Amino acid sequence: YLLANTTLARVQIAGLLGTLLYESGGALNPAQVQFGCDVPPGPCGVGIAQWTDPGSRFSGLVALANSKHVAWRTLDVQLQYVWQELTHTSSFGLTALKACTSGRCATRVVETKYERPANQSTNCSDPNASYCRRLADANEIFAVYGTPKSGYWMLGADGKVYAFGDASSSGSAAACAAAIAARTDGRGYWVVDRAGKVSHF
Repeated sequence: YLLANTTLARVQIAGLLGTLLYESGGALNPAQVQFGCDVPPGPCGVGIAQWTDPGSRFSGLVALANSKHVAWRTLDVQLQYVWQELTHTSSFGLTALKACTSGRCATRVVETKYERPANQSTNCSDPNASYCRRLADANEIFAVYGTPKSGYWMLGADGKVYAFGDASSSGSAAACAAAIAARTDGRGYWVVDRAGKVSHF
């Protein structure tokens, strides 16, 4: 979504997502509610950016969701709202984020200008500082999705996997192989045979 609908570079998106992953419990969960909090009455942090409900930023998310005729807990609408906030409120740091060429910079900008947690320390030994966990997620995202890849696999009737372009062969299957499917993280593939047995590579 962010690649298709924003002007951010991949490393900047990784920094943004690393922080949003941290905020939403590590799963980019649009229904995440701050630990131990009841909505209503709140105030509680909710969604991928932990917008405060009730609050003006959360009200903006609800208004956008209503205009799209979807629930505010919809991931696409929350990602769109993050971008809307970044592009409409200069203090949220879009200019600084777009100047970043590293995950460390992007993560720091999103943490300090967009999320603004109480503890903004970069000291990884501080148990209340979240920067290092945000950065670790950003680095992992960038490692998997940071470099555009082009390539593909073809599966022969004999079970042999042929790799083209940037794709690499990790092994072949039995002679009765019927289909191949790439893993969503780009780290290998599955091959299914005519009996339904799945082999992973």
